Amino acid sequence: MPHRLRASFLSLAVLVVSGIFGVAQNRTVLGPSLNSGASDHGLVLLLSENPTLEPSDFSQLKTCLSKNLPLACTLLVVTVKNEGRDTLLTWWSTREHGYMSFDLQKSDGTWEPFPLDNGYLPLSSRSFTYVEKLAPGTTHVERMRLADPDLGIDTALPLDDGRIHTRPPDSEVFTSTRPHKIRLHWNVATCIASRRLRADEVPDAFMAQSFCEADSEMSQTSVVHLQSNVLNLSLGR
Repeated sequence: MPHRLRASFLSLAVLVVSGIFGVAQNRTVLGPSLNSGASDHGLVLLLSENPTLEPSDFSQLKTCLSKNLPLACTLLVVTVKNEGRDTLLTWWSTREHGYMSFDLQKSDGTWEPFPLDNGYLPLSSRSFTYVEKLAPGTTHVERMRLADPDLGIDTALPLDDGRIHTRPPDSEVFTSTRPHKIRLHWNVATCIASRRLRADEVPDAFMAQSFCEADSEMSQTSVVHLQSNVLNLSLGR
């Protein structure tokens, strides 16, 4: 994650690697559970289906469906919106999503985490970190499928694919025939942007920490836990 030369490099790297990529390694969500309403930081996490239905012969979808659960091939839209009053600096990774966690609502109303892929390797060397400035009312949007390798979720079929799977045989992710209800957790690194930062300026990942507002509760980069709304997914989409 974001790092800066020498002292700043060490302080920020320790914070982000332990706070975010610790989640990638341990595959657990840290921090208090937040609902979809804005907290002090103002960030809200929204989960939805891609509004345009993909044709069944679309190559990416077709390939996904040949290897994974239909549920895992639905194209999802993940939106982080700043509903607060402050402009925020946020750190993102291009390929590494190990600090995300999805779960499914079971028939008894409790929540079951999606099973993990034992072959998942966090901190991909193909990933790089960038910084984005989110002014009030602006959003960060990503599209993904549960089957995307960067998420590290075990959605592969069939079970006799020669790999070792640790998912429970009675997991409702695989056994339920009713519409699924899912939600997303995302740990996001952020701070309040300094007034010294020009309106048209976005610092790079090496220098961004120095543009966190000093006179605020979020003067240092914080790892905030966001929980999305519940999304209803119909099977077969």
